[in-house]
Amino acid sequence: MIFVFLSLLWETLTGREHLLFYGRLKNLKGSPLLQAVEDSLKSVNLYHGGVGDKFAGKYSGRMKRRLSVAISLIGDPKVVFKACSPQHIFSSVQLQPVQFLI
Repeated sequence: MIFVFLSLLWETLTGREHLLFYGRLKNLKGSPLLQAVEDSLKSVNLYHGGVGDKFAGKYSGRMKRRLSVAISLIGDPKVVFKACSPQHIFSSVQLQPVQFLI
């Protein structure tokens, strides 16, 4: 079995810059965008200690996965598709499992 992980993270952008970029793609602007970025960094534990302002290339694999989760959730999407098991997602960000409809 072969697993392929495609990352849409750039090593030369910070976590905050990633969230600003993807937030703008989801049509967030101004103070709602800035607030969503702050809330996202806090929700995946990339806020304290200036972690969100470090280059993503310096992140561990787990930190990159948490940033990817934050990117997928910014802008309050109605549906999120993730190419891994729900248990893996929930263990990464310590969320309560929800029922998935397929």
